[in-house]
Amino acid sequence: MFGKLDVLLVCDEDAPLISRHALQFVARSCAQMGARLFARMDYSCEANGFYDCTINKIEASSPLEWAQNTAPTERKRIVLFASEPGKGEQFQFAENTSAVFIETERWQTETTLFAEAGLASLLGSPDKEPLVPKARYAAHTIGYAALMAICALHTTQRTQAGSDIAIVNGLDVLVWVNWKAAEAGSRGVTLFREGMAAEWPVLECKDGFVALIFTEREWERLVDMVGDKRLSEPRFSSYAGRAENRQSYVEILQDWVRPKTHRKLSELFLKWGVPGAPVLAPQDLPNDPLLKHQKVFQNFSHDSASPLLLPKLPHQIVAEVQAKDGGTKTTSKPAQPAGLPLAGFRVLDLGIITAGAGIAATLADLGAEVLKIESQSYPDPFRMWAGADKKDSSVFKFNNRNKYGLDINLKDEEGIRTFLKLVASADIVLENFRRGVLDRLGLTFDVLRSANPSILLASISSQGHDGPGSRLASFGSTLEANSGFSSLTTYADGVPQVSGRNLNYPDQIVCLYAGGIITAAAADCRLNSIARHIDISQRECSIYQIGDVIADVSSANTAPYLDGIYQCLDDIYVAISCLNSADAPDIPGIEPRDEARLRDWLSSKSFGEIEKTFSKSNCGVVKASTGTELFENQRFWKHSVFATSPSGEMVKGFPFMLRKQKFLIWADAPSVGQHNEKFSIPETK
Repeated sequence: MFGKLDVLLVCDEDAPLISRHALQFVARSCAQMGARLFARMDYSCEANGFYDCTINKIEASSPLEWAQNTAPTERKRIVLFASEPGKGEQFQFAENTSAVFIETERWQTETTLFAEAGLASLLGSPDKEPLVPKARYAAHTIGYAALMAICALHTTQRTQAGSDIAIVNGLDVLVWVNWKAAEAGSRGVTLFREGMAAEWPVLECKDGFVALIFTEREWERLVDMVGDKRLSEPRFSSYAGRAENRQSYVEILQDWVRPKTHRKLSELFLKWGVPGAPVLAPQDLPNDPLLKHQKVFQNFSHDSASPLLLPKLPHQIVAEVQAKDGGTKTTSKPAQPAGLPLAGFRVLDLGIITAGAGIAATLADLGAEVLKIESQSYPDPFRMWAGADKKDSSVFKFNNRNKYGLDINLKDEEGIRTFLKLVASADIVLENFRRGVLDRLGLTFDVLRSANPSILLASISSQGHDGPGSRLASFGSTLEANSGFSSLTTYADGVPQVSGRNLNYPDQIVCLYAGGIITAAAADCRLNSIARHIDISQRECSIYQIGDVIADVSSANTAPYLDGIYQCLDDIYVAISCLNSADAPDIPGIEPRDEARLRDWLSSKSFGEIEKTFSKSNCGVVKASTGTELFENQRFWKHSVFATSPSGEMVKGFPFMLRKQKFLIWADAPSVGQHNEKFSIPETK
């Protein structure tokens, strides 16, 4: 998809460490997509096999001169910067120059970013300090946002001969990921870490731990699978009832799980269609049967401590057919500005809940006309999420703004005919149903490409298109368990944690990654008149984030002098990071790296006193934010991380911003069938 793209990496020695990590993540991703990488002669990559890629060294020249020098080829060029905030605004803009700035503060670390973005406040136990995963999730999530920005800019270069500059601010990206907490804060509800009292428990089994995940639809199947009559009691029959009696049903489930192995539980989950997964550590992943079948890893042997991910982005092209006639697209006039990357593209959105619908929302933000396809008999389950009343839930409204709503029943022949007529004028069909559902509806890739020889079918699967266990039902927290996230999110006791409904981290990052991949792939299909089916595995997307951990050479990385979350005298949790000893303030009676005494000192001081002590140092000191505090922070409204819909409601904003062409929120989330008449859709029988 990046076969004719050159990317110049600009990363000075004084660039923030976390921006450098994000840049290296993006560089490897771009190389796997076919881009050529360039850098100045003094550029060096971190000594971790995961980041290895071919970089062409060039003599020192300004990035602007390099970007404008397009002769003698027709290759497109994008400059990728790792920088501190504000550098992107100072960059001299030229009409034929596209650039992406990854911006973080010099003192920011994984710990302070997770804390300030409110993510840490959702992880762990309420009676302990917030948790931060022991990996570079912040840096690599920022990297996914930057990759999406590159895909968007490159699409504009290819389809409109246009250019722009994208600003990817690290803190803003992570707050965007944490939109559910901010949405709750807008309603006066503070989401907080629940630990062992969480709705979705992590339970001890015979050979480790297992995560049990379920929504209202799966509860009855879970009860049948366990076979304990106590779970059928009326007090457990509703979401509210289970919330009031959480400890009781968790104890029943723990007794059922304890004597069973990972393998036995996985077989039962698959048989009964219950979302659940064993908790796997990074070292377990290369031997996982499904991942081995999908060839996710390379250069791995049982004697090796450094497995590497296969040099491909986590998606699989399962079909590609040359079109006989590219045809033309007929779309209604989009509400967004014409200069956006996907202006003039039409998306048929079959996506549901977070991942599918969220990806479609990013495509709408990039300028596509998105038609959300539902029916009265099967609306998006997010409309009634977590015990919502008859009105659409606010999380649904957050995740589905900027779309048109159509009512089409795909389970009857007339509905299929209506849908295929729309396919003929569309560019993208997006779906995240369980594997096999689309085929059972009769909407196979062959059927779709017969209706439109240049269609892109984008399937968002939990664990890939095929292989042992790929049809297992799952949600974001299931993927946290089997992709390494949970095993890296623990206290000293080693009990894994999942984020639950309040976050579902893999669901959020796939919106960034898939939003970019689909944008680039759709441009390919249109420009080359081909039909293509791509499958994007959320699990692989999550595993890719810990590639450096799996490579197992992180000991060579620069470790911060001080980096942790601590409780203050006023019960505020504070995240502190000092990249080296020279940055740390002199606190009498506390020797360097004496964390026990430092913890005691912090617990005797208020947050204000701690902030004052560290104010003259080069350390980062931030509160562990809650969703309510994010909602009230004007910075995130100013940066368009949060936005307001036409009706005045708070909705999800954007993970990055373009300098030239602004993103807009132009429509509220639609009701089912709200725009049938506009698109000449016959009334559903």
